[in-house]
Amino acid sequence: MPEKLNESTIAVIGIDIGKNSFHVVGLDDRGAIILRQKWSRSQVQVRFANIPPCLIGMEACVGAHHLSRQLQALGHNARYRIGTGDAFSQRPRLRRLAGTCSSTNLHGRSQRPWQISKRGNRYLRVLFVQAAWVVLIKPTTWKRHGLSSWIEAAKKRLHRNVLAIALANKLARIAWSVLARGRAFEAQSAPAAP
Repeated sequence: MPEKLNESTIAVIGIDIGKNSFHVVGLDDRGAIILRQKWSRSQVQVRFANIPPCLIGMEACVGAHHLSRQLQALGHNARYRIGTGDAFSQRPRLRRLAGTCSSTNLHGRSQRPWQISKRGNRYLRVLFVQAAWVVLIKPTTWKRHGLSSWIEAAKKRLHRNVLAIALANKLARIAWSVLARGRAFEAQSAPAAP
């Protein structure tokens, strides 16, 4: 790696996005590493503004979407990589990981389909439940996302907290479907809740 960096020779940059710092690796046209640095969050936009447009890759996460828009505004070709559903060959595996699947009794039957097991990844479960609450407090978006008939039917028979958990479970199923099929979510009129 050269001591004096010629930023015009950077062809590709990879970013590892962290909470407070970013690890940046730059490659030239031959694939040789010519940049390896740790930047603070406040440095990122300034540093990229001084680098000629190049291809920038990062892991898909909430911060990546915002960052990629900023980098594209600077003329860079920013791309992020969304995960695949390969790890979840079956829908219940994702729901178990998120802890949004119903708890079961000793005979393997669901005790209450609106209860959650609270097993699995707590962070993922919290994200699905928070997403459900966001959807529930914005009824004007229900129809646009194809959830209107399902939520209206479920709302008649479920307490609002139970409804949020049921919707989190549904969102986990939708997430699995999007990942497993490898295509974007298409809002359709969802069938009414059972």
